[in-house]
Amino acid sequence: MTYSPIKILLLDDQRIFLQSLEMALGMDDLFEIVGAVTKGSEALKIIKSHPVDILVMDIAMPEQSGMAVFETIKSDKVDIKVISMSGLMQMDAFASLWEDGVQGIVHKSDPLDILLYAIDRVSRGMRYVSPSLQERMLELDENVLKLLTKREKQVLLSIIAGKSNKEAAEDLGVHVTTIRTHRENLMSKIDAHSTAEVIHFALRHGLMADYQTVT
Repeated sequence: MTYSPIKILLLDDQRIFLQSLEMALGMDDLFEIVGAVTKGSEALKIIKSHPVDILVMDIAMPEQSGMAVFETIKSDKVDIKVISMSGLMQMDAFASLWEDGVQGIVHKSDPLDILLYAIDRVSRGMRYVSPSLQERMLELDENVLKLLTKREKQVLLSIIAGKSNKEAAEDLGVHVTTIRTHRENLMSKIDAHSTAEVIHFALRHGLMADYQTVT
């Protein structure tokens, strides 16, 4: 039985780390390293001219951030999966990328086995966050939740339930304009720009269960 190696493009502005990663992954017959570059613009050029299955990229780079590269990939509708990395605990950036649909998130301090597992999962169409970051991402969500008022939590529940502003207003015995205000405040606090993002925020880590007793 023959198989095609996973075509991987590496992007990191730290040359030593980039070279080490290229060497480590290049030793595995499961992978084909199609490029190892230090600039986002170089990565995008390769993506346009060569087939790439997975882009493994750093988040923080001086010329063009990993987040900017990912946004370009999304806007160009390129069929490629992305695993983001960082040597820092950039939880806001990680959370933002996760919300935007990045398939994998790992920390540079994670063992190589974690990255290999992430590549395997992502190549199979799944999403993955390394254990070292899962708890921190959950803590980030919990900190945001602490900023929500009781009414905002109630509005969040109504959104998850698929209720309109009018229905939520009737349930809570307030004017519909009050619901709109709470909804706007809620979305601002959790950095959501659509109903889908609100629901994704609530369900991402099973946080909906935390609200079942809110009345």
